[in-house]
Amino acid sequence: EDNEEKEEYSRCTSNQAEALRILVEEWNLQNVQLSALPSYDDSNWKVVTNEAIYVLKIASAGAECRGKCDAQTTILALDCEGKIMEKLGPELAPRVIKTKNGQITARLGDSRFARLSSWIQGETFSKFRNSPDRQSLLTNVGVLLAQVLSKLEDFDDFGISSARPLSWDLRNATSVSSYLSLVKDIHQQQLARKCLARVQPALEKLKDLPSQVIHGDLNDENL
Repeated sequence: EDNEEKEEYSRCTSNQAEALRILVEEWNLQNVQLSALPSYDDSNWKVVTNEAIYVLKIASAGAECRGKCDAQTTILALDCEGKIMEKLGPELAPRVIKTKNGQITARLGDSRFARLSSWIQGETFSKFRNSPDRQSLLTNVGVLLAQVLSKLEDFDDFGISSARPLSWDLRNATSVSSYLSLVKDIHQQQLARKCLARVQPALEKLKDLPSQVIHGDLNDENL
């Protein structure tokens, strides 16, 4: 039996009653239809009204997708995400719907938050893995990504990247060394250690190179 302790983190959960209450209290939205949406760490809801369709995101501090950061850094990160959507504009991103008090992110308590954005109708890219048009679709994805990066070239993330260091940020690549003991295959473990040792000198030089905010998780389910 494997007795290894698994690292715990906070995954947000919510129910329809809570989502309905939040929509009324923070956005004055009533008489809506709700359906749950898939999500990794947050609790997301599709919100249908007579006039429009929205996405309600309910998030908690400590979520793995935001570097397991505290409540203050979480709301900064959520606001930053909202500002990125505003920066990109409706052609490239959903539209942020501010609260009745003019906030991007609603604070629900000490460690829970909510944000509302417009709904973009479509299918995830994963549905087109076997499409005969996949190559042209991939070309379109490349164009889209270039447009996003160009728009974000001068975007200030308000220090979020340093406040919530993420393991999948290449600048923090060696942080995974603390998990190498979990690799049971000794040969694979040694190979990983060798690779980390080889990239260390290059990582030291990254801090002197230009950098900007990017979309670092562009996969079939995020498109």
